[in-house]
Amino acid sequence: MVAYANILRLWMALLIQQSHLAMTKQTPHIKTRFAPSPTGFLHIGGLRTALFSYLFAKKHQGSFLLRIEDTDRERLKDGADQDILAALKWCGLNWDGEVHWQSQRRDHYQKYVKQLLDEGHAYPCFCSRERLLSLRSTGDHNQGYDRACRNLPQDKVASYIKEGKPYVVRLKMPLSGQVTVRDEVLGEIVYSYREFTDTIMMKSDGYPTYHLAHVVDDELLGITHVLRGQEWLSSYPIHHFLWQKTGFTPPQYIHLPLILSESGGKLSKRKNQGVSVEDYKDLGYLPEALINFLALLGWSYDDKRTFFSLEELTECFSIQGIAKSNATFSLTKLNYLNQHYIGKLSQDSFQSYAHPILQQAFPTRVTGQLGSSRVEQASLLYQSRLQYFKELETYLSFFGSTDLAYAPSLFDGLPLSQQEVHNSLLILETLLAQTAPWEEEVLTHEVKQATKAKGVKMFELLMPLRLAVTGSQKSPSILALVIYLGKESTLARVKALMNHLASSLSSDEAE
Repeated sequence: MVAYANILRLWMALLIQQSHLAMTKQTPHIKTRFAPSPTGFLHIGGLRTALFSYLFAKKHQGSFLLRIEDTDRERLKDGADQDILAALKWCGLNWDGEVHWQSQRRDHYQKYVKQLLDEGHAYPCFCSRERLLSLRSTGDHNQGYDRACRNLPQDKVASYIKEGKPYVVRLKMPLSGQVTVRDEVLGEIVYSYREFTDTIMMKSDGYPTYHLAHVVDDELLGITHVLRGQEWLSSYPIHHFLWQKTGFTPPQYIHLPLILSESGGKLSKRKNQGVSVEDYKDLGYLPEALINFLALLGWSYDDKRTFFSLEELTECFSIQGIAKSNATFSLTKLNYLNQHYIGKLSQDSFQSYAHPILQQAFPTRVTGQLGSSRVEQASLLYQSRLQYFKELETYLSFFGSTDLAYAPSLFDGLPLSQQEVHNSLLILETLLAQTAPWEEEVLTHEVKQATKAKGVKMFELLMPLRLAVTGSQKSPSILALVIYLGKESTLARVKALMNHLASSLSSDEAE
């Protein structure tokens, strides 16, 4: 019986091992990548692509790789690669392993260019830039090239190369027929090869174009799934042709919906729209809000849930939730989400975000010590109403101004006449001058006593004080604000509005 039991246990162990091996074969280790080009700050659409690639990999316990596609040497911007890395880290999208720079992998690409040339799937093109520009200007040829070098005799090709004539290497695309490509969201898509010209694979400087480089790298790095924007759909058949001619196994492609502005076009900085992650960081948006917002641009979980942490997104994310139609960038929704996350910040975290913005706006008032100035302390009163931290510059502008401009619109809709406001300011001037010590509790008591003695309501004193101090009808607790502003500055503003109203009221009487 013991021997039988041992045999049974061994048999069960083998079954479990075989089952594990079968599962491993069925579900290979998933690898995604984000491959930005360092030509500027990270675009908001690029961050969305990175986010979806990260979420898909992490949902399946896979790897998320980062590759810098820096082969377009003419458009590179110094430091842009580091800016991109910093933006990803700021958002919590940490990649696995080392960063891969394409400019350091030129030998890999040249090997496959040689293979394509040797097998007759590519050819050198000696056409000058001027000739190509001329072709494009006439519009007579598909995508600006007439395949003039496609069938050059080999002796002429060899002669040109020997002369040192510059050339690019073009892919010899089929001239007829159709190709069917598959997208995991959009399904099968049929293209006619007649739509495509002979795309450049290698430039005259020896660097590959995106088309060749990303196909080679995805193969060599073992990428299993590529998530990218639908703007790349039009070049999908080119990449499909390259897989065939290089013998590579293509990854699965997931094309993400485009992000459009609320007017229906592309996001544009010329239209005062933030287009880079850096734009939103500088305005004081939180990474949690930006990630939450971008996740909902082209992906949905259900109609009830709005707020997701990065960890929750990782748990909930699925390809099935990706939309086929374009997404609309709603600044109103981003502001709503950001206001929610700002409201949840601890006091220390709030001040760490507010400090650099206030230090720039009020350099003489905000020192290097975090949270030490009165203007920083006053900023905490605005935490529940902030949509983004840069708004503090406007909300607290009265801290940096000794001469507020009181516009006529300041009194629009006010249930107090200008004469009533002036009368209240006379009461406040005396009250504020006598208040000591300058503390909120003491000032609150004095105001309450004045309402009883003068027979007025709290609103009739606090609203004029708010108008005088902030130049606005809205603010957090005005008594808390003036404590931070200081007694001298508060009295100066009360007198300033009194003088402004006195002049206005005298003009009205004269008329």
